[in-house]
Amino acid sequence: MKLDTYDEMLPAVSHQDQAALIQLLPTADSALDRGNVPFSQYIFSLRKHWWKVAAFCAACLLITYIVSKRITPVYESTVSLEIDRQSPSGVVGQDAARSAWNDSDQYIATQVKIIQQDSVLRPVALRYGLVKEAEDSTSAPVKLKQLRIIRPPNTYLVQISYRSADRLLAANVANGIAESYLLHIFHGRLEDSKSQTNFMERQLDELRAVMEKSSMAVSDFEKRLGVIDPQEKTNILSARLLQLNTEYTNAQADRIKKEAQYTGVKDGSMPAAQESEQGESLKHLQDTLNEANQKFVEIKEHFGPKHPEYVRQASLISELQSQLDQTKQSVGQRSLVSYQDALHREEILRQELGQAKASYDELNAKSYQYQTLKIEAESNRKLYDDLEQRIKEAGINANFQNSTTHISDAARPARKPLYPDIPLNLGLAFGFSLLLGTAAAILYDAADDTVQDTTQISAVFRTEVLGVIPELREQKGLLLMKSEMDDALVAVDNKQADSNLRFGRLAKANKNGTKDSEGSRYSRYEESIRMLWSSFQLTNFGNKFRSLMITSAMSGEGKTTLCMQLALANARHDKKTLLVDADLRRPSTHRGLGLPMAPGLVDAIGAPEAWRAFLHTSTLNPNLHILTAGVAERGSLDHLVHFLPRLLAEGENEFDLIVVDSPPLLAFAESLHMATAVDGVLVVVCADKTSRRALTAVMRTLRRLRANVAGIVLNRAQQGQADGYYNYSQYYSSDVSASA
Repeated sequence: MKLDTYDEMLPAVSHQDQAALIQLLPTADSALDRGNVPFSQYIFSLRKHWWKVAAFCAACLLITYIVSKRITPVYESTVSLEIDRQSPSGVVGQDAARSAWNDSDQYIATQVKIIQQDSVLRPVALRYGLVKEAEDSTSAPVKLKQLRIIRPPNTYLVQISYRSADRLLAANVANGIAESYLLHIFHGRLEDSKSQTNFMERQLDELRAVMEKSSMAVSDFEKRLGVIDPQEKTNILSARLLQLNTEYTNAQADRIKKEAQYTGVKDGSMPAAQESEQGESLKHLQDTLNEANQKFVEIKEHFGPKHPEYVRQASLISELQSQLDQTKQSVGQRSLVSYQDALHREEILRQELGQAKASYDELNAKSYQYQTLKIEAESNRKLYDDLEQRIKEAGINANFQNSTTHISDAARPARKPLYPDIPLNLGLAFGFSLLLGTAAAILYDAADDTVQDTTQISAVFRTEVLGVIPELREQKGLLLMKSEMDDALVAVDNKQADSNLRFGRLAKANKNGTKDSEGSRYSRYEESIRMLWSSFQLTNFGNKFRSLMITSAMSGEGKTTLCMQLALANARHDKKTLLVDADLRRPSTHRGLGLPMAPGLVDAIGAPEAWRAFLHTSTLNPNLHILTAGVAERGSLDHLVHFLPRLLAEGENEFDLIVVDSPPLLAFAESLHMATAVDGVLVVVCADKTSRRALTAVMRTLRRLRANVAGIVLNRAQQGQADGYYNYSQYYSSDVSASA
């Protein structure tokens, strides 16, 4: 079965299901607050400003190339020194000793500083004329600005580099500094060895006297102390002191515990009394007394004071209370005796501990003094023997000093200059210019508050985009006219009378396969209107939108033209359509359709029962009826808000769709009343003109009024401002080319 209308294609949905679907939609405030800029917005910004970014990159590359070519080439030569952590070995009695690994960085850093000293650099600078002769006689140290010394990580290598415009001079200076450093190290070690030998010989005589004096001091102390080894007696006293200290600590803890127990019992604390030796019997008596009291309470409820059971239970409670008091008194006496015993024991141990500590300190002081004298005497003797041996070895090794630091790779003249490196400079210039240009393009668009593409609308405002209308120079005054034989663009503006022929030629050229960019744009515009109508019909399941208001944030966004196009598109599908021009301040529907402005809506407001008499039937399609604005009078706007609901209620019984062209929503108050009267509101947004702030205000206002927002239409969109629009335009271009 063939389906002629979209209504037959849509499933039947009940009013309850529609209300449930509406409840699932997010509120305006929450949707707008969650909005953010999608990644596609950045891509759009780059595509929009790509030529500016490209021009900026090209300019930066050109400037970089010119500057690089004007720079004098500089060469760099490097010599590598291997600085061993090993000390130089001698002929006898001196092995190669490696220093601790944890000071390798400090050692090599020290050598780097030595290389930069005046004593190393000055001979080389004078040899190659790197300093003036007048500076040689001054005390200022020589500094070479082109010298660079680095250490490769995790190695014992030091690289000495020198830069110069003369490649041979760079190599000679680097090698000269390395040789001057090695010579400086050799002379320094030789002088150190001689000075050390002379110093040790002077110290040997002094050390001999000190050694003899310390040995005599040890002998005299042993005679005064009367013991040979005071350390053994000290160990005995230390063990005794440790034992007394442990017992004293335990006695303190026991005394504190019993004192706390006695204090609690004395204050009448039952938990403290139960912790004593008679605690179980006391607890048992307390439990028995509690049970007797509970039972006595029950007896009171049933018997009087003279009843035998009452008297027996009262005497039992009295007896139990007497036993409990006696037990508490006994516990208190026992706690006092136990506390006094613990206090006495603590005092005895404290006295014993004090006496033992005094004896230990006295003996320990003497023992420490003895050990000090003994160690000093042994150290002096050992130092004397070692010094004497060193003096003998130094005398032999004084003339055989060598160094483990050597040149591992000599410097050679460089073939290529160090800088300028033109490929590297151009690469860096391109990278940084591209980064800056991209950032500038994104920041420029971020600062632009206008709506630019459909992705931005969907992500920020959480509202469906029903259609995208492309930019067209002759958009105003153009209507789509569908006949049985052909589709054409017809100009109905009186000021463009001569355009009909031109537009007819464009349509004919497209039909004959002639390449024409204007015809391709008109075809895209026509197809966008069809897509908008289809999106609206597919959304309008169950005919819930019988009346539709088309509005915008401000004027000049193409609202009126879109009203006429959408109404005409609906009429061409055999749907009876009514177009109402409710913009009484700036009416323009009559000009676009070639109709007189009056009579119209203003006249219908004056005669509400006969409003059908003021309708105009369009010559473009018999299903399209227009109620123009008419000539506005004083008070027309106030009566409009009362007349429009009646017009919509009566018109929905005769027309399939009523399209209302309203004033801009943010500019005039009557638009707010219209939004609450119609079944749905379609918001028109002009690309690169409507601000996001204005669109946010429109959406918040409609949500606050609880108006049913059918969607948003992006008008006058450029290529790339809508998903799929680029491919769509390419499809039309290729189609025209193929037909040619």
